[in-house]
Amino acid sequence: MQPMKGTLSPMAASLPLKDIQAASEKVLAPEIRKHVVEVKPRREGLVVSLNEIGFCESGSSVLRPSGRDAIDRLAAILKSRTESLRIEGHADNIPIHKPHFDSNWKLSTSRSSDLIKQIIDTY
Repeated sequence: MQPMKGTLSPMAASLPLKDIQAASEKVLAPEIRKHVVEVKPRREGLVVSLNEIGFCESGSSVLRPSGRDAIDRLAAILKSRTESLRIEGHADNIPIHKPHFDSNWKLSTSRSSDLIKQIIDTY
């Protein structure tokens, strides 16, 4: 792995991302109003958080149809962008013990993998 060149600073990261933040907030407005999506500038870039309650059933990595619609709208913005995209999966703090997911870690990695596959296959 090559080390990252340069440094991230709030000024350098915020200027090019303001337009994508505004566009993301616009297309995800219904989900933001329902508190199932958050769009926030962070040190590492623009973070779009998809809350489990709006996108997956508890204990599942399958996106709900309404979640797919939001991903479609967000992907329409992202497809013409050149910034890097990082996808992380999360699970709640309630321990899970299902045959397919014997830990919350496996559930969270499955969620991120499934979303990455959908993005690659669809967009």
